[in-house]
Amino acid sequence: KQEKMGKLQKKVEEITKMGKEPIIAVIQRQGEIIYYKISRMNFYQNTSKIDMKDFEF
Repeated sequence: KQEKMGKLQKKVEEITKMGKEPIIAVIQRQGEIIYYKISRMNFYQNTSKIDMKDFEF
C-alpha cells in the first residue's frame, strides 16, 4: 500500500512509542520480499555554503 511520507512518519512514531521496531516490506518485481528496519530521520534545510568551523580535522 502506498503511503504519504507524513502518514508514514506518524506511524513510525506510534510504533516506536509502543516499544516495537518499525519494519517496511518491499516486494520486488520477481516476487522477492525484502524487509527494512526504519526509524525517524531529520532533514535539515539545504544551504549553499557549509561552515567548516563546525568540523574537527
